[in-house]
Formats: sequence, structure tokens, C-alpha cells
Amino acid sequence: MSYLIRSIFILIFFFGCVSTSKVLIPKDIKDSPNMHKATLKAYNINSIIYVPKIPTVGYSEAGIASWYGDKFHGKYTSNGEVYNMYGLTAAHKTLPMNTIVQVTNLKNHKSIVLRINDRGPFIHKRIIDLSYEAAKTLEFAKHGTTNVKIKVLQLSNNLPKRTTTVMPKETVTPKAANSKTDNGLLLQVGAFSKFERAVKVKQSYSYFDKPVLIKKIKQNNKIYYKVVIGYFNSKEEIKRFISRNPKFKNSIIFKG
Repeated sequence: MSYLIRSIFILIFFFGCVSTSKVLIPKDIKDSPNMHKATLKAYNINSIIYVPKIPTVGYSEAGIASWYGDKFHGKYTSNGEVYNMYGLTAAHKTLPMNTIVQVTNLKNHKSIVLRINDRGPFIHKRIIDLSYEAAKTLEFAKHGTTNVKIKVLQLSNNLPKRTTTVMPKETVTPKAANSKTDNGLLLQVGAFSKFERAVKVKQSYSYFDKPVLIKKIKQNNKIYYKVVIGYFNSKEEIKRFISRNPKFKNSIIFKG
């Protein structure tokens, strides 16, 4: 526990993006192996299955960041901590809890180091939900969203060496930063009766610049798992994607 707290201070000091007076590290950081086992399970939000995974240090992604504040201040996060809108934390759909990330605002190139302690955001194209304090430091709190790049700097020492993907129960809905769902067009690239097969196909397409999701559906009293790519803003955008990946020319397009 003390190692994790020391590491956060060192990283924030090293990157020099915020003053240490603003760094609010909770005394009760949740970092037990049992917590990681629970929060690394696949989970279901409105028939979309999200599969948390352990990345390598240096992993990066780009997309839209948003922030959350008063409505969730003082409530529990997905890892069992109490959310502090003035702390330096963030929510991510799949990164392990207590992952340390550098978030860079691509509009002004300001950066900040944050700790993942929540799940979300579940809104089209958004990849991370920041605390109010973090959004203010990156100078986009007034605008609501901005384009960012996320880079993984450090992982918790208490993460398991290998994780087994477990199918979530129908009722599983983690405490998340935002309960709103995605919308847009999706490209179906597979449908399977076994969840494990869908996960393997999803992982085989992880190199795309678009998210690859698993949607759970019920048809003729049977459960199927669709592997889909998206979201896309228009059919023209899908056509451009297929032109670069012609093996999907016969794939089904539908609204998410």
C-alpha cells in the first residue's frame, strides 16, 4: 500500500504537471488482490459486454475525455473508494484499478498524472472520465470534453499475473462514472453462442483504431454474443473503414 502511494507522489512530481498541494491521495486506497479479481471480471452495461484487461506499461490510446463532479461526489467508485471530485482520479472502461496514467489534453498539450479507480464513461467515443480537479487542471472543465491521449505509466503490484475472463451475470452493473450509453452505427464481425469464442475474436481485432465490443443478445430463446466494431458516425465512415479492411465487406451494419 505504501509503495503505491509513494509511486503516485513520485510520478506526479516527475511529470510536474500539478502542484503537490492539490494532490489528494486517500488514506484508504483499495488495492487488495480480491478487489482486482472482482474488478477485472467482464461486465454488462445495457447488453454491451466490457472485458477489462491488463495492458503493458507504455500502452496508449486517444479519444474524448469528459469529467464528473457534484452528482457523484461522496459516492462509491467501482473499486469501493469514496469518489472525491477534488482528487486526481479517473474512470476507464477496461484498465485495471490503480493503474497510473498520464492524460494529455491534445488541444493545449497540458498533461496530468491520474489514478484509475472507477468504471466509465459509457458514452459514444469517450474513453476516460476525469475528476473535476483533473479537468480543471487540463483547462477543459468549462467545455465538458476535450481530445486527449492516455498513456499507462504504472500498474499495481497486486494485479494477478494472468486473468480468466468470466461471463457476467445478467444483473451485473458496476458503479460507474456515467450510466449513459453509446449510440451510433456498429459493424458486426461475428456472432457466437460461446462467450469465450467471442472474447478471442474481439482480442484478435484489438489493433483497430475503433473500439471492438461484445454485445449480448437473446434470439429465439437462445443467447448469442455479437462482436462489433464501432461506433461509427455515418455509413460513409463505415465504407471508408471497410475499404481499408475489405474482409468486412459483407458484414452487417446496425444502429447501436
